[in-house]
Amino acid sequence: MNTVRRIRRQAIRHDPKVYLAFCYRENALPLIDFFIQFVFTFMSLQQCATSDDLQNQLQLLQQQLKAARYQPIRRSFAIWLSRLLRVKFKTESIPEYQELTEVNAMLAERLTDWTLQWKKEGEEIGEKRGEKRGEKIGQKKEALRLLIRLSQLKYGELPDWAVQNMEQADLQQLENWAERILTAESLEALMT
Repeated sequence: MNTVRRIRRQAIRHDPKVYLAFCYRENALPLIDFFIQFVFTFMSLQQCATSDDLQNQLQLLQQQLKAARYQPIRRSFAIWLSRLLRVKFKTESIPEYQELTEVNAMLAERLTDWTLQWKKEGEEIGEKRGEKRGEKIGQKKEALRLLIRLSQLKYGELPDWAVQNMEQADLQQLENWAERILTAESLEALMT
C-alpha cells in the first residue's frame, strides 16, 4: 500500500490533471488506487519467477476483478495469460482460456508436472555442463602430464618455475608447447 501512495504522490506532482482529480473529486481516489494496484499486479504477473508467485499474483488479480462489471477484463486477462503461459512454459498444449478461474485451475493441475519437467531439464543441463567441464579438465591434465614427461626426457629435471608455468597454462598453450618441444633447443626457448 505504501507503494501505491508513493506513486499517487509522484503522479500528483508530475501531472496537474491528476492533482485536480485528487483535489476536486474524492470519488476518483478509489478508482485511481484500483488502477494503480491493477497495473502493479499486471506487471508482476510478467515478472513471476516461480510458479507459486504466478499463482499468488493470479489470485490477487482475481480478487481485484471479482465484480461482474470486470468480466470483459477477466476474459482479456485469461486470454493474455494463456498466451503468456504458452511462451513462458514453452508448450502449445495450453488452450486459450476465457476466465481467470479456468487459468488458476489449470495452473493448480499442471504446476506439479511442469515443476518435475523443469527439474529434469535442469538436471540434464547440469549433467551436460559437468561432463564438458570434466572433459576439459581431463584433457588439460593429460596434456600437462604429457608435456612434463616429454620435457623431462628432452631437458632433464625441470625447475619449479617451468612446472608452475605449465600448471598455470591453459589447454591451448600446453598443446602449443607440446608441438614446439620437437624444435626448441632449450626449456627457456620452449616456454617463451
